[in-house]
Amino acid sequence: MKKLTPFKRWSDIIKKNNICKTPTTNRFIARYKFAKKFTHIEANGFSKKTLRGYSALMSVFFAYTAFEALVEAVAENKLRDDNIFSVEFHIDKHNHPFNDIDIAERILSNEKLLQILIDYADVSQANSLQIEKLMSFYLGEISGKYLHSVTKQIRHLIAHGHLTAYGANANRKNNIDTLFDLSELVLSEVYDLFDTYVSEISNSIALISSNSR
Repeated sequence: MKKLTPFKRWSDIIKKNNICKTPTTNRFIARYKFAKKFTHIEANGFSKKTLRGYSALMSVFFAYTAFEALVEAVAENKLRDDNIFSVEFHIDKHNHPFNDIDIAERILSNEKLLQILIDYADVSQANSLQIEKLMSFYLGEISGKYLHSVTKQIRHLIAHGHLTAYGANANRKNNIDTLFDLSELVLSEVYDLFDTYVSEISNSIALISSNSR
């Protein structure tokens, strides 16, 4: 029997338990699905390679904002009056590891990208810890936590207009492929987190039902 996706299971939970609005979770699901389906952008007057680079950067942006949306959804659901959402589930918004040594090493080889991420760290975020983590990664300390910081910084610089395909050295095929792989890594992690979260809620419902008998 094919396992249901966490999105279908979430929908079933909402319907069966007569849960009213869950707007933040709905926004997360919409953003995740868009990020998963995103392929490329189009614009006149740019080379295919440049547009491919921008598409790769935007894929990281959409993937990371899906992660942010999930964190926000989990936090908001905990504040609801519905007991079924009172589960011990926490995502570290700033340090949740994105573990992939191969991707991390490939990004580490893109010195031009890392230099821009560090140079603009004080502009995108007044957070010395973020700068420290970026520097640790730049100096070769590879970890999922530091790869998270790199991904987060890419997201911020795109949002604030400080990162271009040329500036990120994302006009080279190997760097473009790496950014797309990073996006897939983040989306895979987000999917697994939501799957675990929905399972925790399902277990909570089963426990509440058992105790009420």
